[in-house]
Amino acid sequence: MEQVENFKYLGAIIDQTGKGSHEIKARLGAARSALRSLNTFWKDRALNRKTKMKLLKTLVWPVAPYGCETWTLRAADIAKLRAFETTCFRRVLGISWTEHKTNEFVLSQMGTARELVSTVRKQAAVFRTRYQGPEPQHSYTRGKNRRQEKQRSSKKKLVGRHQ
Repeated sequence: MEQVENFKYLGAIIDQTGKGSHEIKARLGAARSALRSLNTFWKDRALNRKTKMKLLKTLVWPVAPYGCETWTLRAADIAKLRAFETTCFRRVLGISWTEHKTNEFVLSQMGTARELVSTVRKQAAVFRTRYQGPEPQHSYTRGKNRRQEKQRSSKKKLVGRHQ
């Protein structure tokens, strides 16, 4: 059997590292393509911002986090997701990058907070609880329980010696 570095399975790119950076880049590329295909709507001044946001959230955003349940998000990946989200908002508002408007300005004009990264994290959490069971307790809790068990067992030993 041939060993490969990565392969595509059910539309998702699986690689040896398991980090998912290639998959995230591919998904964002597909979402950018969906965003560009709707350029006539973004430029249409007859459509209000609310309608454009509905188009964005129903036709573009579902493309980006497809398969995100298996992603391991790193800081660089989060930055790419946030940059894509800002790009989407700029298209809705009709603000070009040549206008030198800050991301904070774009977010204030939209009157919304960033949602894409939190959506990805929520979907991943739902997937983990549904298919992998509840998350294990934190290590500090397990350590505390172990200490309590040791104290109990040592007390039992002491009680046994005095009898």
